[in-house]
Amino acid sequence: MVSGWNGTACEVPGRSVVELFGERVVSSPGAVAVVAGGESLTYAELDGRAERLARLLVARGVVAERFVAVALPRSVDLVVALLAVWKAGVRICRWTRSIRPTGWRTCSPTPTPYSS
Repeated sequence: MVSGWNGTACEVPGRSVVELFGERVVSSPGAVAVVAGGESLTYAELDGRAERLARLLVARGVVAERFVAVALPRSVDLVVALLAVWKAGVRICRWTRSIRPTGWRTCSPTPTPYSS
């Protein structure tokens, strides 16, 4: 029954979010990538900000197989932070109920480490 109502099946690419995002940066650098709270970034701008933050995270000791908690409101900065953490190659813990240790959380699978 659910299968009939949920006609969203599609083939999933065998590439990471970071790889797919990089392809979009190359193909459409000037297109708007994210809009939140009256602020917007193009794919090139979002990539630039995320690259800088990813390098900073790595320089401060963030490594693969570790967790990084991201506690930001929905915003352009949240998208930058999530993309940067993926680029750095670590897992993301996003608090889904509250911003405190007893809150529920979900963690992403381990992405490919940042290597540039």
